[in-house]
Amino acid sequence: MSSYLKKLAGETVIYGIGAVLPKVVNFLLVASYLTFQIDEDKYGIHGIMYSFVTLALVFFTLRMETTFFKFSSDASYEPKKVFNIAVTVVLGSAGLLMTLMLLFRSSISSALTRPEDSRFVVYFAVILFLDALSSVPFAQLRMTNRPVKFSAIRIVNSLITVGLIVFCFNILPHVSALHWMYDEVYFLDYTFLANLVGSFFVVLMLYKELSAYRFSWDKELVKKMFAFAWPLIIVGVAGSINQFSDRIFVSYLTESVDGDQNFFNAGVFTGAIKIAVIMNLFVTAFNYAAEPFFFKNTSKEARTKIYGQVALAFTICGMMIFLFVTGFLDILKFMIDEKYHKVLFVVPIALLANLFLGLYYNFSIWYKISGKTIFGALIATVGSIIFISLNFFLIPRIGMVGANVASLICFGAMTTIAYLLGQKYYPISYPIGKILLYLILGVAFYYGVEILDVEEFSKLILSSLTIVAFGLIAYLLDFRNFRNILS
Repeated sequence: MSSYLKKLAGETVIYGIGAVLPKVVNFLLVASYLTFQIDEDKYGIHGIMYSFVTLALVFFTLRMETTFFKFSSDASYEPKKVFNIAVTVVLGSAGLLMTLMLLFRSSISSALTRPEDSRFVVYFAVILFLDALSSVPFAQLRMTNRPVKFSAIRIVNSLITVGLIVFCFNILPHVSALHWMYDEVYFLDYTFLANLVGSFFVVLMLYKELSAYRFSWDKELVKKMFAFAWPLIIVGVAGSINQFSDRIFVSYLTESVDGDQNFFNAGVFTGAIKIAVIMNLFVTAFNYAAEPFFFKNTSKEARTKIYGQVALAFTICGMMIFLFVTGFLDILKFMIDEKYHKVLFVVPIALLANLFLGLYYNFSIWYKISGKTIFGALIATVGSIIFISLNFFLIPRIGMVGANVASLICFGAMTTIAYLLGQKYYPISYPIGKILLYLILGVAFYYGVEILDVEEFSKLILSSLTIVAFGLIAYLLDFRNFRNILS
């Protein structure tokens, strides 16, 4: 059992390098960097555009990457054939949607931000096509245990994107021969175009995998794949809404001087919650490694022992990250420009929301493994109804923090429903008592420090002590699990 956890931990680290390190670089050198370079209004537009992209990518890929996991791990099907069909489906959907985005770019930009931003829609139509094209090959790398190549491509993509952005903002203005290319009005264009170039190079680096593609179509297999995938599309849409549409709700539902969308508030909100991305990075690394890991370990022993240990280890690590970020927020806040500091009160709630999202990934794996993806669609739909309703109710009353509260309640409800349904239809043994204990303990430690309301230096000392105390308690209560985590 220890070897299973060590393998998952090892793959989480490697996938963390490939999936999370680029996000860290993106946060430090793009998201954080941009808060110092552009004003809040532009940053709000930046956040809204990427929220749209996250949602659109679900339709571009039709969740064929997860479907590939399911069918290629089934001995009844030939992995090569599943790969070819998955890529064929993605090419068709991505090509059609890219064309539609180009044709209706003005209408899309008017709905999202402003009519004059239609060129952004053109950029992202191409970006989405390229990202969709690379989705199944990336899934193949994960399924065939090639995390090093996966990580290397992700890192190179990140370095290219970051390098181009730094060039456009810091070098281009000082090269007289290139002055004709530089204009502060196009700061956002530089950012989006850098993303486009990075996505193009990802496709080039996946040439070996893509060159092996051959058009393939099997009507019966396609029907089975879509029967598995369509609920996941609903899950993906709902998940995108629940995770990334908060800044859109903030822009529409907070008051503005001229009565239009409040890009300023959306920008301030987006900048502040970037600090909470630290938890999101951990959740992302875990999910990248856990999904193929769970698909490959579906025995009764795994369900009764391993899955529960994984969820417990995730909770312990997640709560320590929560205590670290909240405890050292007075230092971490300098990662973003000072103009975003006034809304840092949203960060603790955003951290907890991301933690519950990670627990949801743990508790919801049963419907993917068992093929009962319809339950995933139902859970995600209920979550979206809760999230959207609470945003409309809370934001006009308590401001942008209402968006974070809506996320926390949404993911908490989804986690609870996923667990309860799982125990009925695909029982998995989870140490719920201990998971709840660590959640309550971590939040209690946080509020204990906040209630004392001490000066900044004393708060840092107290926060450090709470992290040590939490880790010590976890070590004493779960020595074996903690040892596996350290391994």
